[in-house]
Amino acid sequence: MEGKITCSLCSVYEHDMDVLLMQAMLSDAGFLALFLDKTDWRSMGLTAVHAELSNTETDLGETDITVILTDGETKYALLIEDKIDAMAQPEQHQRYLKRGEKAVKDGTFADYRVFIVCPQKYYDTDNEAVKYEHFVSYEECAAYFQKGTDTMSPIRYQQVMQAIDKAKRPPQVTIKEEANRFFRKYREYQREHFPHLIMRTKETANGYWPDYQTCYPYEKVVLYHKMSDGVVDLTFTGGKDRLSALEAVCGWLNRNGMTDICAMVTGKSVALRINVPKISYRYGFDNIPADDLDKCFTAVSRMVELAKFLQDVQNFFTEENA
Repeated sequence: MEGKITCSLCSVYEHDMDVLLMQAMLSDAGFLALFLDKTDWRSMGLTAVHAELSNTETDLGETDITVILTDGETKYALLIEDKIDAMAQPEQHQRYLKRGEKAVKDGTFADYRVFIVCPQKYYDTDNEAVKYEHFVSYEECAAYFQKGTDTMSPIRYQQVMQAIDKAKRPPQVTIKEEANRFFRKYREYQREHFPHLIMRTKETANGYWPDYQTCYPYEKVVLYHKMSDGVVDLTFTGGKDRLSALEAVCGWLNRNGMTDICAMVTGKSVALRINVPKISYRYGFDNIPADDLDKCFTAVSRMVELAKFLQDVQNFFTEENA
């Protein structure tokens, strides 16, 4: 149709959807009402005044989208978990509740409601997703945007539909039973002994390179435990041309006691690396010494903390120069 706006993304990631949802909730009262109408706040006349992505607390994990609302005097919050197809993490819902209660106690806002936003099929088939008190489907979002007459609505509609289509596509990875069995035991050990770590890798994966959540968006920084290589990499994607800057950071870390960290080029990216014991499904999980596992997970924990430190430094200088 002549004049029709179209857009196509090579792939839609959860962070892309986070941004879309955040912007729509701040700019479109009708879209915000999709959420408020599912709560007991529907008649309170709340408006959105602030939103934040990836609010992370070291011990309590990450809130994908935080939307602050007000009735003119009191602040309230929507805490939103966004999923396309990544498996919901065990206790993830409980961590949302804990973060909300902590914020209420600290006086950040007076009350909160917790949502999950995801494709309907995801919600219908994931045991963790159904634990959330409130739910808005991608399909509901798409139906809302499809009716919009403003410039952004057709663009948002097409992005949401591409995300739904991505969720429907079957995984392209061939699962090896032996590798997956090893990985599931690895995950169980991590949950029991290092529960503060948030693993992104699906339980249905082979799990050769488990990746962990950091304070950075997934598309910018990825934390891999490359098990059979015996390394933990905090990888800055597409940053090969910035190796000298990362080497300078690494030099400062080395001079300040973190002598086991080095800077590396990994494909088109760069990484801060810690060497750890090599582990592999070929060894059999029960044959891996607990001390070796603990060294691996301790290195992952250190990298999560380092990512938070680096982001705090980056934010400080960004705010100073604003």
